[in-house]
Amino acid sequence: MKLVIAAYQKIPSAHWATYEVAYGQQPNSTYVVFTPLKAAAEIDQEFTQDKDFMAAMGEDGMKKLGELEAAAIESRQSNLFAFNPRMSYPPDAWVKADPDFWKPKPAAMPKKAAVKPAANQ
Repeated sequence: MKLVIAAYQKIPSAHWATYEVAYGQQPNSTYVVFTPLKAAAEIDQEFTQDKDFMAAMGEDGMKKLGELEAAAIESRQSNLFAFNPRMSYPPDAWVKADPDFWKPKPAAMPKKAAVKPAANQ
């Protein structure tokens, strides 16, 4: 991880967090890495960061990383998750930091068109 952290420190737009899985049906020593995205358009930006990461690692660093991954990673997968604020219990600090996301205002109901009374004939 020291190699990876050093490379990502050279890419200011890169944000990620790593956690060890403690519960569930995962094998021992399972880690998950999250990269937060505000919109699907940022997925494309992540792909462009790959070349920045490889440049930051350098050829020797990428070779070393490849050797370490081959020895240490049994499998990997990518998933896309979306947080639903109605199903979450965020800390107050999160709500204060982004109230539009965590406490969105309900959508306005469309106004019904006024029905005109039929003209007397």
